Amino acid sequence: MSSNNLNIQNLRHYGIHGALGLLMGAGIGTILLLFFGMIFSSYFIVFTVFGVYMGYIFEKEKEYFKLGVIAGIFSGGAASLLGTILIETNGDITQIATNMIVLGIAGLIFGLPKARSMVLLAVSGVLGGMVGTGIYIFGKHLTYFLKDMGTQQHFGDIFFLAIILIMLLLSILAIATAGASLSLGMFIADGMVYSKKEIPGSLKIIRNLCIGLIILVLLFFTLMFSIIADYASSATSIHVSSDTGEMTLYVPVLLDDKGNVLEMYEHPEVTGDTTTAIIDTKYGKALKINRLSGDVGINMRQSHGIQLGKQLEEVFDGFSISMSDYTVGKDVQMTDIRIYSATEVNNLSISLSLDNGWGKINTIETEQNIDLSEGWQVVRLSVSNMWYD
Repeated sequence: MSSNNLNIQNLRHYGIHGALGLLMGAGIGTILLLFFGMIFSSYFIVFTVFGVYMGYIFEKEKEYFKLGVIAGIFSGGAASLLGTILIETNGDITQIATNMIVLGIAGLIFGLPKARSMVLLAVSGVLGGMVGTGIYIFGKHLTYFLKDMGTQQHFGDIFFLAIILIMLLLSILAIATAGASLSLGMFIADGMVYSKKEIPGSLKIIRNLCIGLIILVLLFFTLMFSIIADYASSATSIHVSSDTGEMTLYVPVLLDDKGNVLEMYEHPEVTGDTTTAIIDTKYGKALKINRLSGDVGINMRQSHGIQLGKQLEEVFDGFSISMSDYTVGKDVQMTDIRIYSATEVNNLSISLSLDNGWGKINTIETEQNIDLSEGWQVVRLSVSNMWYD
């Protein structure tokens, strides 16, 4: 067998076992974190189990067990400390930084006592943490994107089940990648040669149970995440059911924190013989609606990115409604807006909403269909906040 084939076989062998070893540790460690909220103890278990398994694979049982315990202690401490220091930092950045540092520390310790091995394994840990976390974060953002697309396009249940499966596989791959990176660092540092070693039946059973456990835990988290994985969004809906013939209306629009009209008003979904345009009036920005005949239906929606963990007032701080004095966060149950109509109009309904994407929606709307007279007039809208699961 050529040296190239042997190298590939070595890489595959130790990479796979490293992936399995970290998945084993993660299975037990995640249970501790899930039920007891013990970050330190969960990392301690993850790297102790990883050390035990890799010790058997590399035929260094006692050495890697001790190093795994030490790695677990220092990594757990670092994770707890970083969680406090980076509490105000962007969630994705916090995850990447934490996992790079934690796995870098673990690699450094597994490389003891040789300086060269410590450097190689520290680099392997940092790279594994970066790439593995990157895979997981990519999966999160892909889930948001696909779910948003599926909701807007009204795709069926099979599409959403596929999203869950993709996120689950990427979550498993993220952990496996980190474990494989550490294991390959061990292989390079030790200069091991591939040798097919039969794993005892008892260890296989424990390994398979732990991996099954982490898959079940990840499936649970994936299901929960898929339910709440919604972009923050704003929406406007305007409907007129009237037989008054030609009609022109000026209605309020949502403004961002800089006073600009939201982009969604440029490309609304329109039904009926209707055209729209953004105009300036003496009371502020407005959506001009022209209808020649028939009913009017105008709907629009705009995404505002992933805002998980943020309150609605944080996401839409400074947002307001034109031609009114309403701003997001104002503690009122009713608010007045100005509307212009060129003719008498019957059965108008307006709804403007802001959703933080994970539990709260602010709606400003007509409580029932209203009639308009000719000219400028004041219309009262209800303001409500709804919490959802």
